[in-house]
Amino acid sequence: MSAPQLSPDELAALLHTFPACGNLTDSLCGITSYHERSYTTIIFVFAALATLVVALRFIARLRTRLPLWWDDCSAVASLSVAVGFTAVCGVYDGLGVGLDLWAVPQDNLSTIFILLEAALLCYIMSRCFVRISICLFLMRIFSVAGARPYIVLGLALNVALSITYLFAIIFQCSPVSFFWTGWDGLHEGTCVHQWALYLAGGVLSTTLDVYYIVLPLWWVLPLQLSRAKKILTAAMLSLGLIVIITSVMRIVTLYKFTHSTNPTRILPQLVIWEGLELDAAIVCACLPSLGPLLKPVGSRLKLWTTRVTKGSSGSSSVPARRYGSQDGGHVKLVDSSNNGGAQLSKRDHGYQSSNIHLTTTILQNQGPPSESDVSLNVHGVELYDRRQGYVQGHVWT
Repeated sequence: MSAPQLSPDELAALLHTFPACGNLTDSLCGITSYHERSYTTIIFVFAALATLVVALRFIARLRTRLPLWWDDCSAVASLSVAVGFTAVCGVYDGLGVGLDLWAVPQDNLSTIFILLEAALLCYIMSRCFVRISICLFLMRIFSVAGARPYIVLGLALNVALSITYLFAIIFQCSPVSFFWTGWDGLHEGTCVHQWALYLAGGVLSTTLDVYYIVLPLWWVLPLQLSRAKKILTAAMLSLGLIVIITSVMRIVTLYKFTHSTNPTRILPQLVIWEGLELDAAIVCACLPSLGPLLKPVGSRLKLWTTRVTKGSSGSSSVPARRYGSQDGGHVKLVDSSNNGGAQLSKRDHGYQSSNIHLTTTILQNQGPPSESDVSLNVHGVELYDRRQGYVQGHVWT
């Protein structure tokens, strides 16, 4: 006996009942679908981190009293769209994303796919704005001959790729609504090969990111900088490798999503990698602008490291005591820890003059001096005077 032949409409109606049948079967058997919800916490945390870094970028601008430029505005635009992406994906949890497809209420499936397309559009726009911010930043800091054409080329490629990919995502199905209504088999329409579309967009985007990383490194390495500064600059620019890694993981997850029969289960993984890529790109774009805030931290860390190194070498320090005495019109402040080796003198003309004269005498022993014997730690000298005046220092060796 042959199987009955079903018309296309009957087959579509049968497919439409599959999620409901699966949900009913699980309910009758007492089986509940595990709800994956950790993705919301992850994207919220990284969105908060990106927001903090952008805020620090503006604080650094205020501290240096430099005017805002278009690269700062582009970073804010990228963050705004990334926050929109996070908000869209945050709604997923209440709709059942993270559950098995048959456990998701059917009325929510169309809404889930509408939000998916909105999230894809937010992803494209945020990545476009952050690349614009990087290009404008490179234009502002690099005055190397011949650099501007390469930066403009990267900017043009970014805008062209983003606009093309944006329209490709919007019109990937005909009619457009078939993207979120075609799941039930009751609506007519066609779509392009989605995996091929996502793969092409991901590969071109990753290639452009590599171009953006190599471009500044090509100019930084030949500069007459110390080795430490070259390494620090290269390391900061190479943080873009994190963006490339997340982009590759996003492409892998897109393959799983487009080839899965349980897309609502795979969708949280896609949300995580897309969110991480957006936020990591924003952080990497803002890090070079945080120099005014990081310099004091680096100076204190260097000073602390020096003190720890000297302390571990077995040297002992004696607390300094200051004695005041008047001699020849001078008020002498003698540091007893140096056995009279440091002398601070202030002219005493009835204390009418506002000038402070600093005299530092460094005693040297016979024989080859060590570095610790002749070094003067400027952080250990403290001057305080109630009156405002000009401070002048003289050193004799």
